Amino acid sequence: MAYLSNWKSLECEPLVAMFAESSPQVGTGHVVEMLSIAHVAMGQGIPVELWVNRGTEGNLISESPCRVNVIDDFSVSSLRDVARGLTRHECGLVVTNFRRISNSQIETLGDNGRRVACIDELGNTRLDCDLVINPSIVSRYHNYPSDNPDFRLFTGPAYLPLADDYRELNQRPRSFSGGIGNVVVAMGGVDRCGSTLKIAESLRDWRPGITKHIVLGASFMYRSELENILSQTNHLDFVIYQDLRSLTMLLFEGDVGFTAGGNTLYELACVGTPALVLYEDDHEMEQGIEFQRNGFGVCLGRGVGVTKSRIWRELDKLEEPDVRETWSRKGRSVVDGRGVERVLASLSALCSNDSAVQTRTP
Repeated sequence: MAYLSNWKSLECEPLVAMFAESSPQVGTGHVVEMLSIAHVAMGQGIPVELWVNRGTEGNLISESPCRVNVIDDFSVSSLRDVARGLTRHECGLVVTNFRRISNSQIETLGDNGRRVACIDELGNTRLDCDLVINPSIVSRYHNYPSDNPDFRLFTGPAYLPLADDYRELNQRPRSFSGGIGNVVVAMGGVDRCGSTLKIAESLRDWRPGITKHIVLGASFMYRSELENILSQTNHLDFVIYQDLRSLTMLLFEGDVGFTAGGNTLYELACVGTPALVLYEDDHEMEQGIEFQRNGFGVCLGRGVGVTKSRIWRELDKLEEPDVRETWSRKGRSVVDGRGVERVLASLSALCSNDSAVQTRTP
């Protein structure tokens, strides 16, 4: 992989310090993205360490390729202690992935001349760092005012750091024939609104004989309610997964996927599995709508407010193989699974003092 070939000869030290937050409010996607980057970087001999906040699920980081450090929080005072250690270890590059980072946090981590790169989703703010990567499909989130002539900005789903498996599956042929046989429900690591319950109830009463795969995150809070719903039907139609380590093949083999408007939506697009979106907040809503505008998926509405009849109507439409194939092709064209490659190339360019570049993909 040529984008890493000269890393150790660059001006910054090879040690890369990564920071990612997770919580019931923001989910686990930030940590998953950083682990995807770390897997490839470590495989190329680049030393990486990851810092996560206390409460991050053990299974999520148990198979991390790099050392994982757990700190109480990402307050400036906590980061100041970490920054002192980074200086002692001559760390030259910090990469953050927070729901919303402050310039005080950036300044603290950038102490002693370290370069700071931020993976950010929300945009429309000034970030006093060296580089921003915003992989959102929503272009209005790509605005970052800056007076720094060397500020670098890379935007769009081309920069979404997915696990390396997704790149291969994006190119693997898919066959669409007959009706729906497998449905995957993956509402993220938390599912704050309990949308899984609404979907499970709708699938229970839709078509018999179809396999329904329901993936529950480690922080899912509605297990007893779900079991009550499933007790009213043939359990053999439902397969339940708790805190599954990898969704990749399950998503690829599904005929339809239910998800919120977070990272799993991008993963479904990448592997070409048609998505039905039940969002939890306005940010997810905008992402679901933008994918729909690009010809992939349908944004059904906010969580538990979506009716059973609406879910049935969309499933009935997707019984047509031609419809699923069209959505699949559109999704794969938007997300190609090569985000980690491009992220590492942008970080490499930052450390080598290449001229500033702004790249935007639709």
